[in-house]
Amino acid sequence: MIAVVGVAGTLTSALLTQRSATRSKAMELEHAERENRLTQLLAEERRVEEMRRACYVSLNQLARRFHSVMFVYHRACKKGPPSEAQELALQEARVAYQGIYSEAQMLVPGLVMREAHATNASLMAVYEFLKGTEHATPESPPEDLEGQLSSASRSLSLLRKSLRSDLGLDNF
Repeated sequence: MIAVVGVAGTLTSALLTQRSATRSKAMELEHAERENRLTQLLAEERRVEEMRRACYVSLNQLARRFHSVMFVYHRACKKGPPSEAQELALQEARVAYQGIYSEAQMLVPGLVMREAHATNASLMAVYEFLKGTEHATPESPPEDLEGQLSSASRSLSLLRKSLRSDLGLDNF
């Protein structure tokens, strides 16, 4: 009887040790899987943040360029018809800006997108005014355009502030 209890104890001990090792291994694998998922999520967040940062840089740069080209175009229109090079520069700036604005619509969060939308509306109003009044007429004095350019400049400033805030660069 003692021998049977001893043999049973030895066998039970081996089974319990094996079961404990299996449970420990399963916990290790679960922990490793959780760590792997967390690492993947962090990598994805970093990738999205880098995409957003690149989009913000391009949006700021191309919006400012579009504004600047429209300002130069306006000054040229005051002196006479714009040159072909000025027309081309205006079109290229508009197309580049519209491309990055379209990209921003897919990447930019709501609060920042509101500023981007307001800036877009302001810039496009200037563009439409320019293209509709390449030569100043009494119905559309150049002061109106200069006011719109100034308003677009303020919109650009607010957009830049919003972009910096979203990136956590308020204190710089």
